[in-house]
Amino acid sequence: MNIIKVADLQVGMEFDASVFVEDDVILVPAGVAIREKDLQRLVQWGVEEVTTEGSVIDHTPADVKADFEFFGLSADSDSVHFYKNAVSFLTDIFNRISKKESFNTTAIDTMADLIIKYVREQRNETISLIICSSAGDGYAKSSLNCAILSAVIGVFSHMEDKTLQNLVIGAILHDCGMLRIPEEIRNKNGKLSEPELKTLRMHTLYSYQIMAKELYYSEDVAQIALQHHERWNGAGYPQGIKETEISNEARIVSVADAFEAMVCERPYRNSMTGYFAMKNILSDNSRRFDPAVVKSFISSMGIYPIGSIVLLSNSSIGRVISVHSNTPLRPELMLLIDSDGTEYKDGSGLIVDLLQEKNLFILKALDVKSLATKKG
Repeated sequence: MNIIKVADLQVGMEFDASVFVEDDVILVPAGVAIREKDLQRLVQWGVEEVTTEGSVIDHTPADVKADFEFFGLSADSDSVHFYKNAVSFLTDIFNRISKKESFNTTAIDTMADLIIKYVREQRNETISLIICSSAGDGYAKSSLNCAILSAVIGVFSHMEDKTLQNLVIGAILHDCGMLRIPEEIRNKNGKLSEPELKTLRMHTLYSYQIMAKELYYSEDVAQIALQHHERWNGAGYPQGIKETEISNEARIVSVADAFEAMVCERPYRNSMTGYFAMKNILSDNSRRFDPAVVKSFISSMGIYPIGSIVLLSNSSIGRVISVHSNTPLRPELMLLIDSDGTEYKDGSGLIVDLLQEKNLFILKALDVKSLATKKG
């Protein structure tokens, strides 16, 4: 019999045997996903542990596992499980918001705390998943990625705990108003007409209303969603405010959201590599983003962001696993393919610190998905 702590359960988890409360009360049958209300019941009952004869069903497709393996990550690692479960949880949350169903926001607060925990304790691997993982899609994955990136900036900036939690909650929910925009507009492949663009831009107001009026978050948290498309030069929307008129948390989410949108695929464009997305943000020249936030983002992520796949001057290929904030062009790498063509999987490659290896340098960043396809 396996004993599982309730704190380790996540919405969307499935087991290959029934899960029991106190040995005789079934929480969920085999193969049935755990719902938010199941977790709420356990909290209300004061239950701290459940039991099962089975184990968690892994729904990760084989090609996704192959991707993780090639990128030097284990598909069974703690951070990978967290990431997949978080995507599943947020998918459920956004479905409820879309249907205007009520739910306990304590679950979102807990998710924000978990994101902060993983950024602090398993920072590099958690960031890697943003670029490497193809687990999940849609607003759930995008919101999770944005929340992780926002947490990275907040932790790097030594933000106070409560402010940091508010930042991550705001990042999780910043685009929830998109669920109130007609699907034919938000997923349109071609150029939006002026009326369509005006409708799409309403999502910031909808997000604010959902957070403040339906989920009862504080004004500070709801303002993050309202202001995340405002620009440093005042050319944004919906209010056209500028510089420090925009909340610091919204300025952080703005940078995180832009980077996430560039590195992850959308229906209307292919993803950029992390390097080119970072170059794009660096070339902003104080138009859209707060230059201080951009500086913190570059220092914490590097010019070649953690998770990026790069080609070295000796023809070896590596994955960026750590960055030096003072020398962003000389990160630490894990080799995936050495100069002799030997391939290393499951994180077994040699660690190369370009700050120490002066004779080596990065030739170029490589497209993650095309590289994985070639290796598959």
